[in-house]
Amino acid sequence: MGRRRRYLPDIFVVYHDGRVFIEEVKGHIWNKRQFLKKKMMAELWCRARGYTYRVLYEGDLEKVL
Repeated sequence: MGRRRRYLPDIFVVYHDGRVFIEEVKGHIWNKRQFLKKKMMAELWCRARGYTYRVLYEGDLEKVL
């Protein structure tokens, strides 16, 4: 705790109307506790900047495309 981390999202989308989405693509989640902690921090970080955070699961990518 208290350490700074560098975060690079899988996908950074800026729409012409100004909406911004940070998207992560996930396959299998090996450590659910760690995943939920990172997801919560990403959601807080995005919300503070007016961004939307979204997790895309590999099995659902065909629906998005």
